[in-house]
Amino acid sequence: MDSITLKQAKKRVDNFNNQHLYNFIKQRQCQDKPSELLKHAYDVANDRLAKECAMLWSGKRFKDEPLQRIIDRDQGVK
Repeated sequence: MDSITLKQAKKRVDNFNNQHLYNFIKQRQCQDKPSELLKHAYDVANDRLAKECAMLWSGKRFKDEPLQRIIDRDQGVK
């Protein structure tokens, strides 16, 4: 298996759907010191949450299941 650069890995994270992004972050949250890739995933998630909020207020349709809904479902929020 070939290894990839951090830049290539960040590009892959950018292309994750919301469920995959959430799972990626959830699996790596237990790290003592977050990796650069995990920090990037947090940034991507925060950007997506902000965009979802803007889309909600403007009445636009979501392309993917909203990240906030995925988070709420995992945390048992109704």
